[in-house]
Amino acid sequence: VHRRARSAGLSLHALIAGVITLAERAELSDVADDDPVRIAVFSPVDLRFRYDPPVPPASVTNFAGASTAVVTVRVGDAPEDIGRVVIDRLRADLADGTAAADLSGTSDTTAQADAGPAGVPIRISNIGEVPAPVLPPGLVAEDFYTSSEVGIDRVRLLIRAMPPEALEALVGLHYHALSFGGRLSIEMRYAPGTVSADTAARLRDRIVAGLRSYAVSHSA
Repeated sequence: VHRRARSAGLSLHALIAGVITLAERAELSDVADDDPVRIAVFSPVDLRFRYDPPVPPASVTNFAGASTAVVTVRVGDAPEDIGRVVIDRLRADLADGTAAADLSGTSDTTAQADAGPAGVPIRISNIGEVPAPVLPPGLVAEDFYTSSEVGIDRVRLLIRAMPPEALEALVGLHYHALSFGGRLSIEMRYAPGTVSADTAARLRDRIVAGLRSYAVSHSA
């Protein structure tokens, strides 16, 4: 999948964003498939290695910014087209300092606010390739998960400081992706009680089918 994404001029993050966005769009059963729905895709950006001297990757710090792309999506859209919007916005935000400004809390949210209401917000973190875990002989890692600890008091402060148009995204569905040992892992994270088991299963199945379909249809 990574190789095919590159051949289309996309990053793996862009392709994942396209597939996930389409999976979320299909969940909007009260909207006709051909009706355009605006969806905000949030991409957290690790800024540690972009500074001189770079911040060590193992440092315990929230040294990250964010990029937000608003895409107009129909059910039959191609994931590549959505991914290009996301990655073009991400590259532009890195180039002009928007992502770094988000880190310091000085980013300008006016453009997003003036754009009008968007549909379901999606947050997609892709930390990229990580070393496969070292295991005893005879054991194979099929998957593993990262963990993080968040202080609720800091979350409350963050929410109080956010503009109204950003609040929904703070509590929306969060997809966490990583690659290891030639495998791609995408974890869905959400607050208990906010997503039903059936909804989570449908989203998971669409994402898996979308990635597999893309890989198979582009394998010739």
